[in-house]
Amino acid sequence: MEAAGNGASLNWQSVAQAADYIVYRDNNEIGQYVKLFI
Repeated sequence: MEAAGNGASLNWQSVAQAADYIVYRDNNEIGQYVKLFI
């Protein structure tokens, strides 16, 4: 569970070898998360 701002939270599972994720709410894209490998 991760904080998403405005009191919201996200509950999600990662996908093996995925580098970035697009976040949808009500079938509308609301954000993008990019995983950085350092």
